[in-house]
Amino acid sequence: MQESRYKCIIKKEGINFEINNFNFTPGYMIFSQIIVNEKKITIYMKNIEKEFIPSIPEKYFLWKARDRLINLFLCHEYYHYLEYYYIGLTSSIDKVNLKFGFINVKKQLNSLNEIAAHAFVKEFYDIW
Repeated sequence: MQESRYKCIIKKEGINFEINNFNFTPGYMIFSQIIVNEKKITIYMKNIEKEFIPSIPEKYFLWKARDRLINLFLCHEYYHYLEYYYIGLTSSIDKVNLKFGFINVKKQLNSLNEIAAHAFVKEFYDIW
């Protein structure tokens, strides 16, 4: 079976990843995480199966496949790796300018790094 693009990139960067099939954390939904200084990604499949998969719209049913989901979350965490080692932390941006017609609003976005990681995945896979 051909390795995904992200698995090849991750391997080249020296990042290890593991699939955790055991832990379920109700009330604290974490689907994946990277410990950047250890170069280690963990994907929490129980949380994905119980919370994420049911939220996928039917028109994207192909994304319910285990391998596709793993690649999706690897891509998300790889953005955080790029952020840490290459592009700078998105979360360190103090304020974002939002423009609504003629109104310009400066707003602090606490989850800007997560928004950026989601956008990275969306752009890479052309989904949602």
